[in-house]
Amino acid sequence: MRTTLPRHAARPRYAAALVAALIVPGLAAAQSAPTRVQPVRVEATALTREARNNARADTLESWANTFYNTPREFRTAARLYERAAALRADDPRAVHSWRMASWLYSHARDMGNARVAMEHAAERAAGVGDVERAANSYVDAVLIALADNRGDRVSGLLRKTRGLLGSPLLPADRRAAVLRRIGDETRLAQAWEKLGPEAQ
Repeated sequence: MRTTLPRHAARPRYAAALVAALIVPGLAAAQSAPTRVQPVRVEATALTREARNNARADTLESWANTFYNTPREFRTAARLYERAAALRADDPRAVHSWRMASWLYSHARDMGNARVAMEHAAERAAGVGDVERAANSYVDAVLIALADNRGDRVSGLLRKTRGLLGSPLLPADRRAAVLRRIGDETRLAQAWEKLGPEAQ
């Protein structure tokens, strides 16, 4: 006995078959077609000259650090920090590099180069607006000059210190801290007094 589906039941099957006939070939074609991927172009960003110099400076300082436990190589380490500082140019990290060179020179008993390096540290700190560090570096340079019996350098360095202490960029409490430091060193305090009332 043949069963005849109602007309309303046959329509969905017919519609589904028609949709499948239209969609499936498209899917098959899409799957068989090779996928084209656009090549990705990778470009290396060139380091700026400043970045290259700072990287070289980092290498020099790492090398210098290997000499910390060898007193006879302190001068070598100081020169490496000096070269690093020169490479850093206007970078604020140059201040640290110059100060490290100074301390290493002083430990090597090379007080002349120690003072010069500390003066460079002060100048660089002032150049980047770090007034407190600049003032303290000039004070350090004075102490080195006194230890080296270079009294002829003292008044000029203290005048530079005085100029920085008058800067509006230096808070009153930090100015007082630098002045206390000067007062705690007898020879330094005496030299400061000789500059006159403007130094107070």
